[in-house]
Amino acid sequence: MAWECLGGRLPLFPHRQAAELLKTGRLADPGALVEQVRQIHDTARCLEGENITLRAEALRLRHENEFMLRLINERLLP
Repeated sequence: MAWECLGGRLPLFPHRQAAELLKTGRLADPGALVEQVRQIHDTARCLEGENITLRAEALRLRHENEFMLRLINERLLP
């Protein structure tokens, strides 16, 4: 079931965008980052009902997602 709701792959954490945001306080395409954060959130929610390994992955994704949301709030929003 999890692979069905994920489209067969896990979203990647946006490391490059996070580094750019931390370094410069700006992003070339903030909309793309917001979309990635949304995908990570949806993936974590989908995985929560699965087996223990996938629940652990969901927890990791939620942790990374919270980090990105804090970055967005601190650096991109006035």
